[in-house]
Amino acid sequence: MRKISKAQQHELIGHLIQSKAGRQKLAASLTQPLRYERDYFAIGRKVIFAEDLPDGAWPVYDKDVDVRAFFISETGDAVASVLSPTNVSFPLFEIVALPEIPITQIQDRRYDLVTRAKDKGRSEICKKEDVRVFSVIEAAAEDASNPNNGGVPLAVAFLDSADLADAFSMIEQNDLLVECISINPRDYADIRKFDRDVFDPETQRDVLRTGVLGTIWGAKVLTSTRVTAGKVLITAERETVGRMPVRSDLTVLSADDPKKRTIGFSMFERLGCGIHNIAGTVEIAITRI
Repeated sequence: MRKISKAQQHELIGHLIQSKAGRQKLAASLTQPLRYERDYFAIGRKVIFAEDLPDGAWPVYDKDVDVRAFFISETGDAVASVLSPTNVSFPLFEIVALPEIPITQIQDRRYDLVTRAKDKGRSEICKKEDVRVFSVIEAAAEDASNPNNGGVPLAVAFLDSADLADAFSMIEQNDLLVECISINPRDYADIRKFDRDVFDPETQRDVLRTGVLGTIWGAKVLTSTRVTAGKVLITAERETVGRMPVRSDLTVLSADDPKKRTIGFSMFERLGCGIHNIAGTVEIAITRI
């Protein structure tokens, strides 16, 4: 929908408010649906480096280190790995959402049902995207060939700053800098108990809604329900850890079905996801008593 100026908005509102039908349209745009949860915001692109692929280009990358690379397979539902000393290719896959709305409901609902359907579809795609990002990071961090695997002790009962310090040191000994700490909201309660000298929380609401909750020793603390509970993922700078080649970013197409009398949308993106440097990943497992 094109943006209009403030003057045009006032003129349009003045025109609509003069009639009953116009006032109903205003009410429909102002009334919001009851929600069970907030829309999901993807944070995976804050952890690995997302880049647009030019037409005809293929996501093949040179490797500086002779370690196993992990990536999401072409089917989009499994993690694969390859050991190549020179280069690695991350296959592309599709993530799809198909929200539908019965035409009869559009006039019954007192809010913009079409916009809400698009928002829900976008949220669903973000969730699916992050599931793949964190699953491939977990696989890389847990692999036996990872030089950091076994160097970080289990966090018994709760996560404390000493556990994070050990994890940071494992990455830093590989001449890398820690950039992100990804954690499930359930386990984030442990970080909330840290001293202010360790954890510097963010307070801006817009920042909180995107999953960035603060910093620890310069690294961003990111929360997502797509991170497995009981696992804390520590990763180095995006460019040195993984890639997300994007051939087609989020695209919305009309997918109406006259037989079902529904208005629908085909929402999809085509991308790849992989970790090319497992030395930049560490996992802390929390064993709850």
